[in-house]
This record gives sequence, C-alpha cells and structure tokens, in this order.
Amino acid sequence: MNAPDASLAKEQFSALYGSYARAYERFVENAYKVTTLMLVILGWLLSSDTARKFLNGDHLVLILCVLLIALAAISIFTTFRRLTRLSAALRLKLDQLAYIDSTSYDQHRISRPMIIAVIGQNLLLCALIEVLLLRLY
Repeated sequence: MNAPDASLAKEQFSALYGSYARAYERFVENAYKVTTLMLVILGWLLSSDTARKFLNGDHLVLILCVLLIALAAISIFTTFRRLTRLSAALRLKLDQLAYIDSTSYDQHRISRPMIIAVIGQNLLLCALIEVLLLRLY
C-alpha cells in the first residue's frame, strides 16, 4: 500500500470505526433508557392507587395508554433492529477495509444474545404493562 492509499484507508477506518463505536454506545444507552422508563411505568401502575383509580375511571385514557404502550413496543423493536443492522453493516465495511485485525474492534460488536436480551426484556415489560392496564378495564 503506498502512502496515499494508506492515508485514505486510515481516514476510512477512522470514520467507520467512530460510527461503529457510536452505534454500539447508542444501543447500550437506549437499552438502559427504555428499560428504566418501562420499569418506572410498571412501578407507577403497581404502587399508585390514585393512578389505577384514575385509569379505571376514564376508559378513554386507559385505551389510549394501552395503544401508547403497544406503539412503544413497536418503536422499541424497530429502533433496536435498526441499530443492530446499522452496526452489522458498519462491521462488514470495517472487515472489508481490513485496515486492522477485526479483534481490535470486537468490543463494539452487538452480539445476538445481547440483541435478544435487550429487545426481549423490553417487549416483556411492555406486555406486562399492557396486561396490568387491561385488567383495569
């Protein structure tokens, strides 16, 4: 590889690696944010008599809450799938560039068990919230 080619490969690697690392960070950060939000909603429903009485007394608001959680579940699934696919596409480009050995950036790989755990736990939390809401109906 001559000097201009090496310089271009280094620039491409830096850009791809930065995007790859950010995709991983966004996946992890969003996982914590979404899980925290779902746990707060679940805790609120379980611990607040006032909230349950209000939702039980206003079926329109209750139905809208059920729809909102259903849309949140769809959003969770699509957002995490999008980040997963983006990460995989960036990883493929990094591997094809072959600027450095792939083990040097493995720490940013979003593994299948991680994907299943994050999406699964948040969809289960949504389902649990839905069940609790529907029982108020």
